[in-house]
Amino acid sequence: MITEKLKTKRQGITLIALVITITILLILAGLTVTFVVDDKVVEKAENYTQAINNQVEEQESLSNMVRNLYR
Repeated sequence: MITEKLKTKRQGITLIALVITITILLILAGLTVTFVVDDKVVEKAENYTQAINNQVEEQESLSNMVRNLYR
């Protein structure tokens, strides 16, 4: 009889731990989405990518100019 109570008690703790874990994960996911949307992280990354692409194009252009001078 005592072992049956212990089994029930352990299963209850496991279920509570699962619910708490899922709740924490949902809160963290919500915070992450809020951070990305509010700080416009994606927009900033796109701007940085475009700036880097512009610099690469400029360097390629200069490189081509130097190559043409020595031909």
